[in-house]
Amino acid sequence: AGSHEIRIEKPGYRPYEKRLDIVGGQVTDMLHVQLLPETPEEAVVRASVEDARFSPDGRSVLVRTGATFSLLGLSDALNDVGVSFQLPAGVNDQPGVFWAPRSPVIALGTEQSPGVFRGVALVDLRTAEVRRIQGDQDVIGWTKTGPELLVLRSQDGDLLGLPPSWGSVRSGVRDREEHLASAVTNAAIHPRGILVEQRHPSTGAQLVLLTGDGGREHVAPRPKTLFSRLAVSSRGIIAGGSAEDLELHVFEPETPEWQILARGVRELAWSPDGEKLLYQESEFDAWVVNVAEERSVLPRGVPVLVNRISHPMRNLRWFPRSQHFLFQEQDIVRVAEIDPRGGHRIETLVSSNSGDSKPVTSEDGSVVYLTARRRNPLGQ
Repeated sequence: AGSHEIRIEKPGYRPYEKRLDIVGGQVTDMLHVQLLPETPEEAVVRASVEDARFSPDGRSVLVRTGATFSLLGLSDALNDVGVSFQLPAGVNDQPGVFWAPRSPVIALGTEQSPGVFRGVALVDLRTAEVRRIQGDQDVIGWTKTGPELLVLRSQDGDLLGLPPSWGSVRSGVRDREEHLASAVTNAAIHPRGILVEQRHPSTGAQLVLLTGDGGREHVAPRPKTLFSRLAVSSRGIIAGGSAEDLELHVFEPETPEWQILARGVRELAWSPDGEKLLYQESEFDAWVVNVAEERSVLPRGVPVLVNRISHPMRNLRWFPRSQHFLFQEQDIVRVAEIDPRGGHRIETLVSSNSGDSKPVTSEDGSVVYLTARRRNPLGQ
């Protein structure tokens, strides 16, 4: 028992040190140690890249040079698969890219406000066919169960679904858009369908799950506030940011009511394991709250400040194992550990020499891809 300095070493890696308080009769574990290479190996996998967007499965990447996007296969080297297309009119040079889960199709959107994208086009990644989306409709995302649909919300509150083949002239099939719901003020993709917030004059706001098999379920009590955004974890836990005071509301299926976990929340993101939330109150800080992890180093339901610095923290991204996250401070990409015991470890991964890099990790966390401006441009 007592306070002990723990040191873990491995040849070729930076030593890991942390002071832990050991309590007699209790197990103190270190299950989530992440060793970083002493000198990260850098490889240029593509030059003259202005932007890169990686597929969720880590098997391919879209790279942009000027107004041209090219699809590349990811392996030990990048393989050009011969598909390129031009950014359609109305899309800025930093578009939102939404990958269909089962079809070789993406949706492109232009950012209207932080995290809100107006749908512009569908792109077939086999043929490079670009199909324009008409009207002012916000992109919610692709469904994960049931019919594969790109979900859009119109300014009038109509929820629409576009199949991957929508608008295609080459396939010979002109699938129509599907009307999913009306009076929708907010929506988010749920593991079992689409979560919608509907506002009715007589009943107020209510949350309804449109299931993949066409059903409707009331999955949460009526919220006491109107949400400005919704986010659902891979476990089906709902997080909502209130429109007026930016409160973070969370509802777990096992609990009877909503919990208010934080205030002043600007940006939020669920961890890959669906149990923790990463959020910012300002661009100078980063917080994590353990919502549902049972065996955790974090107290449950209590926000923990991981880092606060004098420079803006940008491009926050969870690491695959849900115990670390990446962020960019000026031109430096850092890795932050969420374990508060002995202080949060924050280590430098690489200097990108670029103020707009978006670091992305492979599925197993072994490779970090980013764009950078150097005399010898860095790609990996």
